[in-house]
Amino acid sequence: MKLSERSGLDTGPEVVREALFVLRRRMVNRLEKVKPEQWFAPTRCAEWSVQDVVRHLVDFGRYDIARLTGSRELAFYEEQVFVPSRTPTAWLTRSAGQTPKETFAALARLGHEEYVSFGARIGRDDADLSGAVPQRQVHWSVRSLHVLWDAWLHERDLATVCGPAEPEDTDLFRLVIAYGLLLAAAVAVRTGPLPHATVLLAGAPDAAYRIGGDLWNVEVETLTAQDAATADGPRLAGTAPVVLDSLAGRGAPLAAVLSGPAPVLDRLMQFPRLMDPETFLSADDMGCGILPSCGCGSHAVATCS
Repeated sequence: MKLSERSGLDTGPEVVREALFVLRRRMVNRLEKVKPEQWFAPTRCAEWSVQDVVRHLVDFGRYDIARLTGSRELAFYEEQVFVPSRTPTAWLTRSAGQTPKETFAALARLGHEEYVSFGARIGRDDADLSGAVPQRQVHWSVRSLHVLWDAWLHERDLATVCGPAEPEDTDLFRLVIAYGLLLAAAVAVRTGPLPHATVLLAGAPDAAYRIGGDLWNVEVETLTAQDAATADGPRLAGTAPVVLDSLAGRGAPLAAVLSGPAPVLDRLMQFPRLMDPETFLSADDMGCGILPSCGCGSHAVATCS
């Protein structure tokens, strides 16, 4: 499998649609077991309760549906310039006062609506590029991959209440890993060369992942064990979930969870720095359609759009 910024997945976007549906259903099944009082419990997002995180997931999912369909709701989400430390919390005002039961119902509806909207967008058979990573253009399905990645991270944010996630769905986890690496590399090229590398991750569904492409179109490709053994360039190694957490600004610093040449690791650590509210660039500097941070108060920065 190869994931490219400008053309999406070489297998087509349908796998993204299916993975989103699997993750939504998994989250609904896990939340069904949450006791009423646990909806107000703290999470890894220090400033958000369980219900706040789920309300955010609904917001971000509805934003994705609006982008897929061009619905009127898009105006609500793009009414103001996105500010990482404020905008997602401002979105939550629309669902303020919801009961946990209402929030749960909204998430349960989201999966079906998202699935239908994504299918309709596939039916248009277009290769539309839209702004995503600052100053970069990506295929429309790659933006939805960001939604998948974000939802997977937030599922882990709820582990203190919901317990560990089920065994990972192979296709879902492959996409989350590929996109997490793509995002880290795409942000890195804003300030320097592309960090070409072969990444070996324990617990991943593939032997290795190759970060490649060029400054204008970053790519991540899955590798077999044989291909990984003969791949040129730097080699990085770690454990999949904790590396993905670190790349997003959660948990331990990347150098503590991923082994490899220090210059390459430093290049891949740019995303949390970029999304730090203290260093966040203005929308004019970054171009349209930025990928925001949710400002939910997790370690470093939690990413959401």
